[in-house]
Amino acid sequence: MGRNPCSGAREDDGGLGGLTQGNLAVTPGQVLNLFVGGQAPDVGNVTPAPGGFNGGGDGGQYGAGGGGATDVRVGGTALADRVAVAGGGGGGNTAAPTTAPVAVAAVPAAMLA
Repeated sequence: MGRNPCSGAREDDGGLGGLTQGNLAVTPGQVLNLFVGGQAPDVGNVTPAPGGFNGGGDGGQYGAGGGGATDVRVGGTALADRVAVAGGGGGGNTAAPTTAPVAVAAVPAAMLA
C-alpha cells in the first residue's frame, strides 16, 4: 500500500500557525531570546519531507513538513526556558496520485445495521 510516487508539487493547503499572547514582566537589560519558527523546505517528493526550524514535524508520504514553532525564552536558550510558544502551521499535501492502491475490506451487512 502507498508505494506509488507522488508527481505533484507541494501545495499551499497546509494549516495556519498558532497564536499566543499575554503579558510578561521584564526588567531593563533583561535578555529575551526569540526563536522564529521556520517554514518547511520544499524538497519535492522526498519522504519524509523535513519540518521547519524549531520543531516542525516531518511530512508523510504525500505531505509536506510542518512549520516550526515561534517562542520566547527567558533565562537561557533551552526548551525549558520557553515562556510563550505559538505552534507552527501544518504541512500541505502533494496531490497524491489517484492510482494509489486502496485497501478494501468486506463488511458483513449485519455490522452496518
